[in-house]
Amino acid sequence: FIYELLQNAEDALARRNVWNGSRAVNFHLFPHMLYISHFGEPFNELDVRGICGIGESTKEETAIGYFGIGFKSVYAFTNRPEVHSGREDFAIENFVWPVAAAPLERDSAETVFILPLNVETDTAVEQITRGFRQLGVNTLLFLRQIEEITWQVESGLSGFYLRDKPEQIDDWVRRVTLL
Repeated sequence: FIYELLQNAEDALARRNVWNGSRAVNFHLFPHMLYISHFGEPFNELDVRGICGIGESTKEETAIGYFGIGFKSVYAFTNRPEVHSGREDFAIENFVWPVAAAPLERDSAETVFILPLNVETDTAVEQITRGFRQLGVNTLLFLRQIEEITWQVESGLSGFYLRDKPEQIDDWVRRVTLL
């Protein structure tokens, strides 16, 4: 599901017409919650319908995630994900029902997902941490919009991956510097 969240951020950043701000995705794992943020295009009504429904994606037919079920992978760890984006502050109940959530203080251009971890998922923090550790810097090679991924676990583990702007070397050759 970490890759699914990255793909959603990638798509949201791609939809920004002109954006010179942050192209980072940040994950912060607490004992009872995962906090994810990025600066992709804020949610609109169609995005709310897409993330809550099945087969109501706002993506092109040939795009990854077109069927609208990828985000549902978060339900392995949460029963009630929250989305705070643009003017939208809502939680999703029973997989498909958006309900109002208390507004979250955030940058006006920032999208935040809060995933309260299931109490019955005792190993959630361990599993999510293992997923973070498997990400690696090479993940950025397959993303065109995201330039930075950071993750932090409350226990002190963390990761930081950075990609510079691709440099055109030849007609079909680009150099990508990763850190």
